[in-house]
Amino acid sequence: MGARGKGKGRKGQDEGSDADSDSTTVRKEDTESVGKGKSGGRKGKPKRGEEESDSEDGGEVLLRHLCDDLTEKRAATRVSALQGITSSLRSRILDSDEAVDAVTPLLAVLKKCASAAEAVLAANALSHVFITMAGDSGDVVEDTLPVLGGLLKSCKHSSVRCSVAGSIGMLVFCAGEGDAEALGVMRRLAGYFECGSEEVAAASLKAWGLVATGVSDR
Repeated sequence: MGARGKGKGRKGQDEGSDADSDSTTVRKEDTESVGKGKSGGRKGKPKRGEEESDSEDGGEVLLRHLCDDLTEKRAATRVSALQGITSSLRSRILDSDEAVDAVTPLLAVLKKCASAAEAVLAANALSHVFITMAGDSGDVVEDTLPVLGGLLKSCKHSSVRCSVAGSIGMLVFCAGEGDAEALGVMRRLAGYFECGSEEVAAASLKAWGLVATGVSDR
């Protein structure tokens, strides 16, 4: 009787120990599941653009963040933003409102021209804006062409002038300007064929040729 009771007590202890072990396991799994996302990995603070990329407008939000970074004081931040803008524009199409929103801060970088490197990146980013534009682009042409023309004429950096010439050609070509407007731009570009800088002359000639492809033969 005593031995049987002792055995029963040991069995009860074993069952209690197993229950405690199961409870500990459950608590541990619950604790781990709280710190994990659906993918099973630790859920840390999302990087900029990660949470937006899952939504339909993620690209637009990311582009807006990058454009905001163009006003930062650190040159490295601005350069990184310009590179990010170009990369973002390679994978999406902008409507006319988005194009205007992207053009404005890029033009501000060109006007300020804090460095030739930034201005070149801004001009190249503008070319990508023009390529990815959809819909009415009249406002973009009206806001952009005078600024680019002024830089092509007076900027002291040949590298910037070359990039700007390319942006002018891409803008007029992609915007589908009428023959009269296109011919006017071609005449202005032709004025730089003998400007004293072989690089600028070559870039202007290339832009001239691009614009010419959109002019009717009549």
